[in-house]
Amino acid sequence: MIDGAAAWVEHSAPYAYGSEGNLLVTTFLKPGTHTFTSHVATADGTTAEDTVTAAVQPSPPVPSVLLGVTWARQVSSMDLPGRWTITAKPFGWFFGDPQGGGANQDVSYPSPGRVIVRAYIDEPPAGKDLYGGGFCEPPDPTTTYAYRITADGKTLTFTAISKDGCAGRNNLLQGGTWSRVSG
Repeated sequence: MIDGAAAWVEHSAPYAYGSEGNLLVTTFLKPGTHTFTSHVATADGTTAEDTVTAAVQPSPPVPSVLLGVTWARQVSSMDLPGRWTITAKPFGWFFGDPQGGGANQDVSYPSPGRVIVRAYIDEPPAGKDLYGGGFCEPPDPTTTYAYRITADGKTLTFTAISKDGCAGRNNLLQGGTWSRVSG
């Protein structure tokens, strides 16, 4: 639980927060003090609980050129061919798939024109974008990409700076040009 609200329920081993990704990315939470509680109930009815309080820092800022902008491109070489989108949000990137689903990725911006893409992240149910999942089996590899937006702000391209061990994500990001559709 986070601040008294259920954030994740796990019924099968291995017992981890956020699926097998086992990550709680706090960018979904407002900066300040929060309580995090783990509650365990066994098949025989035994229970245990532990609570910690921790301060959550403000999320690193998203470059203004990316914040709230949605980019799209047609992809034919994925398991789900069709129109994919990327939207940079304060918590990370949301990848929208052609079937109306999607995946959240944890990202940071180490320098202008660079983005570090980390593991997929599951948003706590208290959030408003209830998507999770990813492109790779956990643990997702961390990869640095260079991104370039044309001077007119209409197209976006990616180039891997470090090898992305996640072939699906790499294919999606580097496989072509993204066009600005909103923001």
